[in-house]
Amino acid sequence: MTFLRDRVLVPALRLPVVLDRLLDGVAKLDVGYRSSSLAGEPAGVDRTGDGEAAGVVDRVRFRHGLHAGDRAPDADGQDGDGAPARLFDLFRGTHSTLLLFDGPAATDAGYRRMTATARAVGAALGDDVRTWVVVPGDRRPEGLDDVAVFLDPDRDAHHRYAATAESLYLVRPDGYVAFRSRPAAARPVLDYVSSVFRIHAPA
Repeated sequence: MTFLRDRVLVPALRLPVVLDRLLDGVAKLDVGYRSSSLAGEPAGVDRTGDGEAAGVVDRVRFRHGLHAGDRAPDADGQDGDGAPARLFDLFRGTHSTLLLFDGPAATDAGYRRMTATARAVGAALGDDVRTWVVVPGDRRPEGLDDVAVFLDPDRDAHHRYAATAESLYLVRPDGYVAFRSRPAAARPVLDYVSSVFRIHAPA
């Protein structure tokens, strides 16, 4: 028993993935609400629409990753000016938070779609939803001058949100994922908000 404890159990407890699971359990962050009526999963979460097509591996990771009703994970990164920041900093407050990912292979066309989505959601929902484009890397792309940016130099946020292709996550004020979809288009988010709160989202 001493051998197992010293050579197997104790070293395993030092692994980051094991520590994360233990700390999440202690903090009761494992509680999920996937079956809640407030958890939105569109019929086709892998829709490509006018976004970049997701490959087979991307689809599998997305389907088995974070879901609506799960606790939204934190991740380290930087704000648009390069100062240290965390996703939990973005979530803090009474607003919902929309995270837009173009995936690790960022493109100008993708950022144009991110900008259009941010503008459409902002026009429809105002300050109730704050939108951030999560950028792989440590520099703000030129095409995102008028939208809020969360820089993800280590791809930590992309990994935790299974964002290997264009996708979005709407996080509620209580820190749980309300809705997720692919691609990162405004219409599915506005339809979800309209269905939950029975409000009319502009076309």
